[in-house]
Amino acid sequence: MTPEEIAAEDAAERLAEEVQRRRKKPKAPTGPGVRTALYRLRDAAGQLLYVGISEDPLRRWPEHAKDKPWWPEVTSFYQEWHDDRLHAQAAEAIAIRTERPLHNVAHNKRRPAA
Repeated sequence: MTPEEIAAEDAAERLAEEVQRRRKKPKAPTGPGVRTALYRLRDAAGQLLYVGISEDPLRRWPEHAKDKPWWPEVTSFYQEWHDDRLHAQAAEAIAIRTERPLHNVAHNKRRPAA
């Protein structure tokens, strides 16, 4: 394995461990007025793979892991918190349109229709 592959594997393991720790916590409240995160998922080279929103991103990511073929490429993440879901949705649309993540479909003109 190359040093980059080892680093990517280590980062993915740390992310998986954090997800497991958060899974055991009680579910946070949802709905209007609940803080919502805009998150960005990147690969080992820093390529932006996906932008999404969630009131609890560490609970959301295992759902991606189950059905997204690109999930194993994720090695890092960034969260940006907003006061409510409406503001997070607006920020998500802007981020997708301007940053062109590789695997987002909605708001992303870079992504061809399937």
